[in-house]
Amino acid sequence: MTDIFELQARLAGTACVSGIEQRTAALIRELAAPLADEVWIDTPGNVIAHVRGTGRKILICAHMDVVGFIVRGVDEKGFVWLSRIGGVSLQSCWNRLLRFENGALGTLRFVSGENGAFAKKKVGEITEDDYYCDLGAANREEALAAVSVGEGAVWVSDRRETAEGVLIGPYADDQVGCAILLRLLEELKESGNSGGNDVYVVFTVREEIGVIGALVAGNRLLPDFGIAVDVTTAWDAPINRPKYEGYTRLGAGPVLTVRDALLIADRQFNDRLIAVAEENGIPYQQGFSKGGTDASSFQGVGRGVAVTNVSVPQRYIHTAEEMIARSDAEHVLRLLAAFLSKPAGGADREKPDGSDREKPDGADGGKEEGDIHV
Repeated sequence: MTDIFELQARLAGTACVSGIEQRTAALIRELAAPLADEVWIDTPGNVIAHVRGTGRKILICAHMDVVGFIVRGVDEKGFVWLSRIGGVSLQSCWNRLLRFENGALGTLRFVSGENGAFAKKKVGEITEDDYYCDLGAANREEALAAVSVGEGAVWVSDRRETAEGVLIGPYADDQVGCAILLRLLEELKESGNSGGNDVYVVFTVREEIGVIGALVAGNRLLPDFGIAVDVTTAWDAPINRPKYEGYTRLGAGPVLTVRDALLIADRQFNDRLIAVAEENGIPYQQGFSKGGTDASSFQGVGRGVAVTNVSVPQRYIHTAEEMIARSDAEHVLRLLAAFLSKPAGGADREKPDGSDREKPDGADGGKEEGDIHV
């Protein structure tokens, strides 16, 4: 079996900002192809892996895109000016190394202004004119030979795993979710046991700018159950100032979302996952989040979908030193595999045999002309 953190490292090495995910998608398609009955890339760029079954249709997703920057212009002195993609944590950006799509490297700097004006600004007051990237170019022409307008840029940082099994580095969000789902496909392939469920594992695009890829996948596949595998804030660091014991913690197990900014999770679905966790001795937590995930996009498709998030608790989200625990990632994998090992069951929305369930476009499970097939 492939190591989750090794998979995450490979994916992080291809990290691309929202809307420019093709490099990551190509790697995921390559890794998923031998593990599923069929794999394809749809129009927006989601990678969809299908493990066929005759039972309930279950969609499990993780997003492959990351937060970062995009080039909006280059001045006459060769300095590159950027726009943020997604919720980049600006507090952690000072003097960070960036890698552009074509391999160019540069340092992210803030414009200090007179009397250290930048240092006096609150985060919400920072604009795109307050930061730039220095490639070391002598002029505009030299800089444009290295980068181009519209090109994405991501953090470059060392990855380290501590003796306690904690990973520190960029883009755990949500490359660890993608790694978990690749391992899930691997386990389903080896065991041959998906509980008879009809499983679609979807690696989505453009989550960080509005859950766009998941919305398309949900509308095409029309699942009965939807699970987003993502990260969520671990509230145990001093910077987060926990006020009560119920806050989620690093190393305490998968987090089942109760509510986030866009979703109130299906309570019966969460109860079922809790029962699976307790039956298999898997630690778990229940949590609240101020953010949102792909799960919210599934709620209103078709006649409605039972939806929840299963997340890896993480410190310092959207920074270059995100922190996750190996045990949490492995327990998310165990929980998903255990859930899929039995028929999903549940009440049909209309006829008892589900024969009137809406079908996605196309008789082959949602694929259309223009999709890239494997």
